[in-house]
Amino acid sequence: MKVSIMQPNLFMWPGLLKSIIDSDVHIILDSVLASKNSRYNRNLIRGNISDTAKWFTLPFSSFSCHSKICDLTVNTSYKDVHKLLSQFQLKYKNAPYKDISLQILNNTFSNKTSPSGLVCIYRRFLESLKLIGIGIPRIYLASGMISDSGGLRGISLVNELLKGVDASIYLASKNTIKYADPSEYCVKKVFLQDFNPYLYEPYLNLGNHDTLFSPALSCLDMFAHMTVDECIDYLDKCNHWRIG
Repeated sequence: MKVSIMQPNLFMWPGLLKSIIDSDVHIILDSVLASKNSRYNRNLIRGNISDTAKWFTLPFSSFSCHSKICDLTVNTSYKDVHKLLSQFQLKYKNAPYKDISLQILNNTFSNKTSPSGLVCIYRRFLESLKLIGIGIPRIYLASGMISDSGGLRGISLVNELLKGVDASIYLASKNTIKYADPSEYCVKKVFLQDFNPYLYEPYLNLGNHDTLFSPALSCLDMFAHMTVDECIDYLDKCNHWRIG
């Protein structure tokens, strides 16, 4: 059982998406306190060579570092969603597959109520990816697995979650090794991710300028420039898992 664990990351970077795709189970780490300047509700988009990367943000209706992630809410009113969609359409008006990204966004915000729970919107985003053919695994919420963490944090919390789904392999960021030795995790193996967007020929996300590529953008950028099958192939070829 391969398991990944991460906090919500709406409109995530392709490397994070790949770690979810390669999992049998993905646990959304929503039981911890929120942190300021996170990417829970935002990511970068660019769209063309003449522009710089800009934040693509779904605003919080309220935010507090004293709140757990599972209690955060975002504004999903018609006005807020329309503004977000208009921003994307303007940036990507010349992208060949922009309609795929817009389909993802429209499905994500199909529920017109506002405000909405951040985690609920994030789950709908993952479900919207599944609807276009992306292999999203079973999803669990840490808040539903551990009703009261009792002060659990760091590796103790991760191990409790891994035990809860009977994980045998933990798919982790390569930076995980900075915080704990792989042998400290309660699994048979820890795989560390090395995602390099330059490892495979980069897709043309800055128009026809084939020597220029902006790598640190939302996966929505990738879906706007390639077919779904090409995106899956790109993720496979850019990614490498090594045993920790």
